[in-house]
Amino acid sequence: MKLDVEGRELSIVPDLVMSGALQHLANLHVDWTVDSLLSREEQEDVFKLADTMATLTRMAINSNLTHVSEVTGEDDEMYLSFDGALPQC
Repeated sequence: MKLDVEGRELSIVPDLVMSGALQHLANLHVDWTVDSLLSREEQEDVFKLADTMATLTRMAINSNLTHVSEVTGEDDEMYLSFDGALPQC
């Protein structure tokens, strides 16, 4: 699952963990957003959450758990300046 929610990671990622929904995902690719719209505390929390999720993923992989929901940080802006033709349905 790709999660690019422009600052809502602080509510969505903990909900995925606490609700048990994360166990149903093999991969969660998060575009962690830190911008001026977030308070300093929220910005720090984004960095802490991203680091925590990376640590949990690493620990789960190293422990050879039966199921690992791999959480990675991905900033995919490859189409930011795309000006080609869009696909037609």
